[in-house]
Amino acid sequence: MRVLALPRSSFDGVISRLALYTPLDPSFVGGIRSWADSFLRPYCASRGIALRLVHTQTQPAAERGTSDGAKHGDIEERCLPGFPMPLYRGRVPSPASLRKELSDVDVVYFDNGYALQDVAMLAATRGRIPVIAGFHSVIKTRNVLHNAAWNLVGRNALRYFDAAHVLNGDDAAYLRQLGMRNVMTIPLAVDAARFAPAPLRNRFTITFVGRLHPQKGIDVLVRLLPLLHQHLPDDVAFAIAGDGPLRESLAPLQSLPRLSLLGSLTREKTAALLSQSAVVLMPSRYETFGYVAAEAISAGAVVVATDIAGPRDIVGDRGVLISPHEPLEAWLDAVTTVYRDWAADPSFFDRKRDERHASAQERFGFASVSAAFDELLAQVSRN
Repeated sequence: MRVLALPRSSFDGVISRLALYTPLDPSFVGGIRSWADSFLRPYCASRGIALRLVHTQTQPAAERGTSDGAKHGDIEERCLPGFPMPLYRGRVPSPASLRKELSDVDVVYFDNGYALQDVAMLAATRGRIPVIAGFHSVIKTRNVLHNAAWNLVGRNALRYFDAAHVLNGDDAAYLRQLGMRNVMTIPLAVDAARFAPAPLRNRFTITFVGRLHPQKGIDVLVRLLPLLHQHLPDDVAFAIAGDGPLRESLAPLQSLPRLSLLGSLTREKTAALLSQSAVVLMPSRYETFGYVAAEAISAGAVVVATDIAGPRDIVGDRGVLISPHEPLEAWLDAVTTVYRDWAADPSFFDRKRDERHASAQERFGFASVSAAFDELLAQVSRN
C-alpha cells in the first residue's frame, strides 16, 4: 500500500484510534471496501491513527462471528455475530457486543446504509463515543415505503449522531431537514496521478464505464450509441467497460464496427481507458456520488451525465448535464458539440483537458479530501 505523506499541522493529536463499523462484511460489499482501501487506510496511516474495522457477517454466512482482533495489513478486524435482517443481506449485532468492540476508540465512523443499524449503534455507544454517520449509498429512492421509513427513523434517531458525512448536496439538505447536526459534504478521493490525460492520438473516443445495471441507464446507452455511430464520422470510436445483469442487452450493439465491448477492467486499465477518452457518458437514473465521473474529469474527459444528485455536484462546468426528462436527441446534440470542438481545434481541446484534470485534483485529490476529513474528525472531537 502506498502511504501518502501529508501535512498534519493542527490535526495532530485530535484522535489516535478510529473504528469503521460497517454492517456488511466489506470483503463482500465493494463500495465501502474500495473507500476504506483507497482513502481511509492511507489517510489513517498519514495521520498516525490506528484503524479498526468492525463488521457483522453477510448472509448466508454462518451467524457466529469472531472477535479475535485479527490483523489484515494495517487494519485490526473484528467480526461480530448478528441477527439476520428480513429482506437484507446484513445482520444486526447486539448492542452489547458492538459496545465491547468500540469501548476503547476515540471516534466511530458508521456506514449507515441499512435498516435498524443506526438504532443498534446508538444503543451501543449511548452518547459516550463520538459517532459519524457516513452515507455512501442512495438515501431516497422512488420507493414510497423506503422513503417513509427513512423519515420515521431519521427524525427519531439521526439527530443523535455527532456528525454526518454525505457525498452530495441533495443528501446533505435532506439530512439537515431530518434534524442531523454537523452534516459535511466530502467527496470521494481520486488518484489524480493515475487518472490523468493521455494523448488522444487523433482518435475521438466515447466511453461508458460502469455496472451493467438498470440504475446506470443501460437502456439509454443501448439506444444512444447507434445514433452516435450513425451521425459521427469514422474518426470516432466507442468503448463500453463493465459487467452486470444487463450484459445481454448489449447484444444489438455488437454489430457496430467502431464499438469495443471490454467487459470488466482492472483499475489500471480503467484509468488508461479514461485517460484516452474524449467523452464519458453517464446516463444514470440515480447516484450517490458518481465516482466514474470524478475519475473521468481527472482524466481530462468531458462528462455527459444525467442531471441528478451526485453528478450534479461533480460535473458542474466541466461537462454537460442533461435533465432526465430530455429526449435522446439532447444527448446526441451534447456529444456532437464536443466532437466539433475537438475537430475544430485539437490543441485547445487538449488544454481544456489539462484544466479539467487540475480542477479535479483540487476538488477530489487525496490532500484536499484529507483536509476536509480532518475538519470532520475535529468537529466530532470538539463535540
